[in-house]
Amino acid sequence: MVFADWLTLATVLLFGAMSPGPSLGVVVESTARSGVGHGIVTAVAHGVGVGCYALLATLGLVVLISGSPLLFQMLQLAGAIFLLYLGYQALASKGGEEPSAELPVRTYWQSVCAGFFTAFLNPKIALVFLALFSQFVTPETSLAVKWLMALTALLVDALWYCVVVLLVGYSGILARFEGRGHWAQRIFGVLLIAIALRVAAPVLGF
Repeated sequence: MVFADWLTLATVLLFGAMSPGPSLGVVVESTARSGVGHGIVTAVAHGVGVGCYALLATLGLVVLISGSPLLFQMLQLAGAIFLLYLGYQALASKGGEEPSAELPVRTYWQSVCAGFFTAFLNPKIALVFLALFSQFVTPETSLAVKWLMALTALLVDALWYCVVVLLVGYSGILARFEGRGHWAQRIFGVLLIAIALRVAAPVLGF
């Protein structure tokens, strides 16, 4: 892969990562709820999930997913259930009614799971990579280049969301959650549940 092709691929991946979606809400929620450290962990874990799909796409295994409507729908439904779980957690958190009440923090393992499964249980990412990488991968493409493409996807996604975490954590935005954290948590919960229902509705025939 020549540098120009790699730069083009990285640019497309960056704009894809910047597109608003449930991933942004999960990363911001993790930062607001548990701090910058947890936000970074969530961002990196999300990048790993994206990187896994990118690697599958370069190796051609993701064709199995795109070629099986039932498997695709099952992954969609699993992703929707996971978002519902995150939304329920946010709504059920006992932030308290007092403005000074603090939100319960997650463990780092919970932050890892939130980031990774938000990405990995979104099968649409697989189809995006399949379409995108088909422009760069040929039968002659070496295994090293395929790994480079997957690693690029992982790093671009993780670094973008790390930037988001730092902006939220150190620009004064995070401070606005103090005293109103329980309300912000509930708003995040409603948004995640709404997204989950939107994803699940076509799968369930609604």
